[in-house]
Amino acid sequence: MADQKKRILGAQFIKLLNEQDKFRGILTKREAMMVQGNSTYRYTFDNAEGRFAMLGTREIDDALGDVEMGLDVEITLLSEEVMSSGFTMRHFLIEAYE
Repeated sequence: MADQKKRILGAQFIKLLNEQDKFRGILTKREAMMVQGNSTYRYTFDNAEGRFAMLGTREIDDALGDVEMGLDVEITLLSEEVMSSGFTMRHFLIEAYE
């Protein structure tokens, strides 16, 4: 019996944790959702490694909220800022490749 190739089904969640961490993929899906009482989106991307999902932030939603599917996107975590409320705000650079 020949070796069978296996693949992961569904999207793997990604989270950029360190400054200058990057992710690049083709935007294939955008779904509105509620997270802790706030509206955001779940974005799904495909790249050579598979299918990945990422939850939106204010900056990511502003950049990707109305773009067309099929866009080649790179998201870079630029910095984190701790607000006076104790909440950590992440700043991203969102770029499109054509």
